[in-house]
Amino acid sequence: MNNFEIILDNMRDGILLIDLNGNVLQINKSLKELLDKNKAIIDIGDDISKIELDPELKRVIERTLSSPKENDIEIWADKYSATLHLSVVPIKSTDQSNVLIIFRNTTKQRQLENVRRDFVANVSHELKTPITGIKLLADAICQSDEVKDNEIIQFSKRLGKETGRLVQLVNDLLDLSKLEAVKPSFEYFDFAGLIRELGNEFDSVAERKEISFELTIDEEIPFCFGSPEQLELLIVNLFENAIRYTLPSGRVRADFSSKKSSVFFKIEDDGIGIPKKDINRIFERFYRVDKARSRMKGGTGLGLSIVKHVVQNHDGLIDVKSDVGVGSTFTVELPLVTL
Repeated sequence: MNNFEIILDNMRDGILLIDLNGNVLQINKSLKELLDKNKAIIDIGDDISKIELDPELKRVIERTLSSPKENDIEIWADKYSATLHLSVVPIKSTDQSNVLIIFRNTTKQRQLENVRRDFVANVSHELKTPITGIKLLADAICQSDEVKDNEIIQFSKRLGKETGRLVQLVNDLLDLSKLEAVKPSFEYFDFAGLIRELGNEFDSVAERKEISFELTIDEEIPFCFGSPEQLELLIVNLFENAIRYTLPSGRVRADFSSKKSSVFFKIEDDGIGIPKKDINRIFERFYRVDKARSRMKGGTGLGLSIVKHVVQNHDGLIDVKSDVGVGSTFTVELPLVTL
């Protein structure tokens, strides 16, 4: 193998050189790996028209050969479950004309763009609701000369509630942004003590909602190595989520234990539960199983996304089991180094 072939085979982009009759003159390893996933085995000397390719890709190649011109095309190749960007470059020489097609897999890039677009749309929608409410209430107070004292009190309470939603949303957005952008600062700390402290706070929250709250902590858990700030976010969001979706007279049970080099935090509730079809999506930003009900209960739709990022930043795992009308169990495993 010469230096040119070594370079060609180590390129991430796929390279296909064909003549105007469709004969393959050159193909690199990256393109073979993409096409061979569906047994479209292709090699030098093959007739491209006889290869079983994705239909859309085949149409593009046929059009290119019939009218070779420099072009950039992006297609969705269903056969390969990939978005492909094709750069077509006609190559003319004195004795023949060939076509070079450079393949770039842009699937992840397009997915990220879709996530970013959806995120902006969702943020705008989530911000619009409380802001509109605040404006309407402020206008009602300012424009009416006959507003009674008791109405002002009611308006003020609603203003406070809408402002609180806005503040919570902004805080969650800032937390999520920080989790994604800043490398966490790890230290040895009393993780069990942190959970005990947070458990005492949420015991009062659960009591006000008439929910039974139980917390069990393994007393032999040593100091752990991690980010206290991020792990507090994880515990707070899991506690809030369990209590928020548990009905009065329900139960929330949390257990913190250790095994070998990992610690396990499990929180179980007998709340409204999550449909099976939604479990794989609950960690997406702003994804809600029941949007109207979630807003009514005060959720921003970012809590579980924050949980997911904290777990990822600590190289951990999270498992969810849930049944509608029965409840949900979230189990987090964190391979934290201990003293």
